[in-house]
Formats: sequence, structure tokens, C-alpha cells
Amino acid sequence: MNQNKFHSIGNTLGLVVICAILILAFADQVYQHDLPCPLCLLQRLGFIAVGLCLCLNLKKGIHVSHYGLMILAAILGFCSALRQISLHTAPGDPGYGHNLLGIPMYVWSAIIFMTIIGCIAIAMLFEPGFTEKQQRIGRKSIALMSIFLILILANGISTLIECGTSVCPGNPLGYRLLS
Repeated sequence: MNQNKFHSIGNTLGLVVICAILILAFADQVYQHDLPCPLCLLQRLGFIAVGLCLCLNLKKGIHVSHYGLMILAAILGFCSALRQISLHTAPGDPGYGHNLLGIPMYVWSAIIFMTIIGCIAIAMLFEPGFTEKQQRIGRKSIALMSIFLILILANGISTLIECGTSVCPGNPLGYRLLS
């Protein structure tokens, strides 16, 4: 397998993972009525920014600048997850939101953002796989990118409904535009 194919497969799998994360977070919000706090929204924004960079790599070709933007987005997400972890480290603090496999979602976010940074570092070792030309993408990739864009829109709409046009509450109890 040539190195460009390695990058394409890695970026496609990365976008699948980002879509799964956003679907899981959105499903938790809708079905478990677990409204995202401002730090949770920043983490979602970090995942969305990483996903947009993955889309750029799939559509416009593999570029170091796309990977650099992905690292910056992952650092933003990691810092917001780390801040949320630091808010809930006191003994007896129940944390915020639901747990997944006994671990709070924001801890999972921190782990995933660090994994993203590690994967990008590995991908950047395969420098001959970078391309300067636009990639030809298939229907499956277009469908995946469409799902991702729908998830961005859904998260944006839910944030607007939750927060309205003002600052999101630190501990949201309901949707402002629905009350």
C-alpha cells in the first residue's frame, strides 16, 4: 500500500470516528436529556474542527497545513476537556453528565484528543504520502462528508435552542428557546 493510500484510509477512518463521537454526544443529549455545558460545547467544536480538516485532506489532498490545523483543534478540545476534568477532581464530586463505561464523557474527550494528536504525528512521518493536487473522492466519501455536515448543522441548531442568542448557562437545565 502506498503512503498516499495510507493517508486517505486514515483520514476516512478518522472522519468515521468523529461522526460516531458526534452522534453519540448528540444521542446522549436528546435521549438522556443530558444538556451539554459550555465546556462540552467547546469539546464538540474541537471534534468538528478536526473533522473539517479531515474533510479538507480527503477533498483537497493531503497537506501538512491541514494536519497542523487538526493539531490546533485537538489542543483546543483537549484544553477544554482538561479544564472540565480539573473542575470535578474534588473528593465526592459526582462529575458532570453521564458516564460511558464508568468514565465521564469529558475524560473520554481528553483521551481521544490526545489520541488524535498521536495519530497525526504518526501520519506526518509518512511525508511522501502528501499530495499537492485535489483528490478524486468516491460516493462513500461524499456520503460520509454529508453525514458529517448534517451533524454540524444538528449540533449548531441544538446549541441555538439550548442557549438562545446569549451566553450558555454553566449548568443548563433546559432549552431556552423551548421554555
